[in-house]
Amino acid sequence: MAFTYSTAIQDKIAYRLYGVAYASLQADWQNLIDAGVTPATTGGIVAEAETEINQLAQAFEHAGATAAPSVWESWWVALTCLKASISAKPELVGHFASEEKRARELLLDSYTRTTSNASALAGQTIDVANIRSHVLNYIMRRSRKIPQVEEIDSAIQTTLNEIWNMAEWNFRKRQVTLTVQRFAVSGGDWTQSSKTLTDTGAFTSYTKRGGDIFRPTAGTSVLKADQVVSSRTDANNIVLEASLSATAADLSNTDIDGTLWSVLVTGMRSDESFKAAQSRLFYRDGNRTHMKWVTEDEMAELLAHDQDASGEPRRFRISEDGGTFSWHFWPAPDTDYTFHGSVLVAGPGTPSNATDTAVFAKFPTEFQSVIRDAVLLEVAGTLGVDTGELRDRVGHRLSSLLPQYQDTGRPDDDVSVRDVYNDFADVGVLRGGIDLVGGGGL
Repeated sequence: MAFTYSTAIQDKIAYRLYGVAYASLQADWQNLIDAGVTPATTGGIVAEAETEINQLAQAFEHAGATAAPSVWESWWVALTCLKASISAKPELVGHFASEEKRARELLLDSYTRTTSNASALAGQTIDVANIRSHVLNYIMRRSRKIPQVEEIDSAIQTTLNEIWNMAEWNFRKRQVTLTVQRFAVSGGDWTQSSKTLTDTGAFTSYTKRGGDIFRPTAGTSVLKADQVVSSRTDANNIVLEASLSATAADLSNTDIDGTLWSVLVTGMRSDESFKAAQSRLFYRDGNRTHMKWVTEDEMAELLAHDQDASGEPRRFRISEDGGTFSWHFWPAPDTDYTFHGSVLVAGPGTPSNATDTAVFAKFPTEFQSVIRDAVLLEVAGTLGVDTGELRDRVGHRLSSLLPQYQDTGRPDDDVSVRDVYNDFADVGVLRGGIDLVGGGGL
């Protein structure tokens, strides 16, 4: 939005302050108003007012605003008169303050993103621009503080992530198939400088995925620990993230044995990614045997008992490193396996632009007004603006969504995961209100 200082604006300010046209003012009064500059440029108090107006106009523009130029001009004149009256007409400060307040309120009332009519609703689509508009409207009607766009956008991302991760909402759950692909290594060598494991032909059909694991079971001076695969070089070589050598040197005895496995999770949309295992039991395809989630201590105990064991995986655990997930099994798989269970998808992501609705559409529509108000709370709290009962209202609305969006489909259940192991007291439960601890985790 652009503003142009004109002779018409000059005269409006002069008449309000001194009752005469700008040209009739003595030089020092002209200097007070605009430093005696030629219209189309600004100086003096007019320039001070313009700075404040431009700041607000920019914020409105980032929120997708449209506003009539006359509305902005009225506030510009009123704001200049108020600032000038402090030194030129102190007895009229109260009068000009009232005028400025009315002009500012008129501007806020005239500021719209959508024209409402008999067949359309305004502000029903939630996106970044809509939330910016909501925050600006609320805060500027209660204070003279103008939130920075960066503050609002940061609060949007924080709020999206917090609400998404505050509970195991059923809209985050996906029933998936877990395909475990196993590759045997027998008689391999190790090159320390490139962290390369070599075994002729062992990796011919191997396709690397994030977080793949190699577990060594034998080999001179080999460190026996789960190692994450960094890359596949070719059919004969893979590169690991860390060293296999206990001596920090090449191992060329052609005696390294172990198991490499890769996990493919299917059942999520193409724009979704895995975040956590929601099922604590994953059932093997074709029968009722299953593998069970265990704590880090239980997995350590199993590996200490028999790290070299192989067979159908009976226990699992997941580790994360920088958004990449690795599945750890015990015993190590002795062939390919397929399991069925439930996972939580990651999200919700970052809006690509101010009108992107895809990220917000990952939430049910009932969450959208909650997200808007939660962002407002974040920004208002940073600026020290009173939010009245808004915080309690947001908390109540989130709490009211818990039974519906954590329901398993059983009419007598109110939470997402049944306490079939009678251990919720250990792994975390809903503690009332909106204070949640995710059940189980990884």
